[in-house]
Amino acid sequence: MDLPLHPAFFSPINSTIVRSQDGAPLVPAMGVEPRGESFRLRAAGPGDREGVAAFLARLDRETRYLRYWSHAEAANLALLDRLDAADHAARETLLAVVPRHGGEWIVGHAEWVADEACAAGDASCGVEAGLMVEGAWRRRGIGRALLGGLARLAAAVGWRRIHGEVLHANDPMVKLARGLGFRTGRSGDPRTLRVELTLPAP
Repeated sequence: MDLPLHPAFFSPINSTIVRSQDGAPLVPAMGVEPRGESFRLRAAGPGDREGVAAFLARLDRETRYLRYWSHAEAANLALLDRLDAADHAARETLLAVVPRHGGEWIVGHAEWVADEACAAGDASCGVEAGLMVEGAWRRRGIGRALLGGLARLAAAVGWRRIHGEVLHANDPMVKLARGLGFRTGRSGDPRTLRVELTLPAP
């Protein structure tokens, strides 16, 4: 399924959709970032807790603040707990991984959760999304792949909107969202912008 998004959405790293044999959701196929290293996106699960914890431990304070608007550790613990709650319908988590030492190294994390009291297919309902990429792996197209993948997965389930709150200071994230066709507007918090994309019916 292709979404009517900005042409950048159809870049080689995130234009192909595949489904795993065990019924996990659609995820973008493997891509190669501009410096030539391969990465891929995949759905996350409880077995990724250790790897995600290591990813979070490597993040600098600025990255954590831009994602959570706080330097506190509680948000990281809550994120780890949400790995157990991902049901691929009301909650979804994607990881960007690269091959390292015969295994995987997590370099990006993205997730969405359904708005409260909402049901997929309701035109007034949607999902709230957030993402972060490890500092050394930014500006390589991974954030764009993660956000595009989240949008595709949400649309495939039947959600009609994907939205998020972004700090005004997080200029790269604002540019990323706009580049993928998200609208920006005021939010209820003077520190943030609301970014939102209308998704097509599956």
